[in-house]
Amino acid sequence: MPKDNPTGTETPSGNSETYAHSHGSTMTAQAFTARTAASHAGFFLPHLKPQMSVLDCGCGRGSITVGLAQAVGPGKVVGIDIGETEVSVAIEHAQEVGASNAEFAQASMYEIPY
Repeated sequence: MPKDNPTGTETPSGNSETYAHSHGSTMTAQAFTARTAASHAGFFLPHLKPQMSVLDCGCGRGSITVGLAQAVGPGKVVGIDIGETEVSVAIEHAQEVGASNAEFAQASMYEIPY
């Protein structure tokens, strides 16, 4: 599976694409961590109900994902991201804020394991 910031990833259609976001810089990492469900998924929150299951593709550092988990609790949210480092940070963030109903896995949107 490609690691952080993969380039030239081949899609199922045989096309090649480049991962647009680079999480390497401190400024970029801080910007992505500061995002919340309220600020970046507010349009979606009214549609979420307790006990729902949600899949967040391209979850990055999980800052939005934990907000989604709060909205559907005690339901479950699974966040996937292609970046190994991003998933590790997301897991740590969920533990820090007590989002026990948020899970994270390294996976490609082209090969969703669910």
